Amino acid sequence: MKKVSNKKDNKKVEENSTLIILEKNNEQQPLQDVVDAQRKGLFTLYRKTQKMSNIIMAIAVTCFVASFIMIVQKNKALTIIGWCLIAICFVGMVLFYILTKNKYPDASKKYFKIFWKSTNEYLFFDSKFTDCQIDTDKKYVISDVLADRVYKDVIDSASRNIVFGNYNGQPFTFGELAYYKAGERKRSKEVIFVGRRLEMMNNLHFQDRYIINIKGSNPTDLPTDIEDLTLLKDENGLTIYGPSNGNIEKDLGKGIFKSLERIKCVEPLLNLNIVFWPGHTIAYMSYDDSIVAIPFDKAIDLNSYATLKGDIKDMFELIAGK
Repeated sequence: MKKVSNKKDNKKVEENSTLIILEKNNEQQPLQDVVDAQRKGLFTLYRKTQKMSNIIMAIAVTCFVASFIMIVQKNKALTIIGWCLIAICFVGMVLFYILTKNKYPDASKKYFKIFWKSTNEYLFFDSKFTDCQIDTDKKYVISDVLADRVYKDVIDSASRNIVFGNYNGQPFTFGELAYYKAGERKRSKEVIFVGRRLEMMNNLHFQDRYIINIKGSNPTDLPTDIEDLTLLKDENGLTIYGPSNGNIEKDLGKGIFKSLERIKCVEPLLNLNIVFWPGHTIAYMSYDDSIVAIPFDKAIDLNSYATLKGDIKDMFELIAGK
């Protein structure tokens, strides 16, 4: 893993590094100002590139049509001019492609890094979080996350923006993840989970696992790998699956139900699945597009990120220290 210098300018990102160190700076610029400055620049570049591409294409089509008309006249001079026009158009299109092919992708990668750095510094701006960083090349290994045993029939996954750090000295990972299952049509895929995944170690001792599901107003991304578990509780939007001989309060702590009462699935949070294994706990937090999508043609939704920040606080308070 590459190291980068921890510079005072907390908005500067090392473009050639995969490691982004999250810093705490009391003089942080407002989140919307930082993100929108880069977003608007990228969107302007995109529109400019598209406009130039359309102009080049229109000129090329016009020249090809004119060249074809000249060539079919069976006039030697016009034929030569026609073929020259075709050659010029071809060379022009190749040059345009060479000059622009990396400009937009490079600008996009820079924007993604700044977006991830800025939003995560906002989300983890708390003295309880230390040594937080993102490795932009890091991905979840599908075999590892499938071992969580929350979803079954998963055929593919995608992940990004994985934060590593400590909460009150306890290591954690927090990243974006999507799961896919086979769709009804051949070679198609359907999303069965999209949101954030949080993992921490615990000191719990019991057999098998517990899955706690807290539903939003429109239940989605519900756990599916539950056939070997027993339904222990199902009321008021709270469902708990566990071993047939399980004792929830004994295994997860006497205050577990009181703690769960504080957790509310309010948009943009759509659904919450928490799986407790002996030794580690994982939370699957499903979100809508205001969190899942990186803003491009619209400004960042500050209210959604404020809610996400509160959700993160609630989740760490629930699962840390067990």
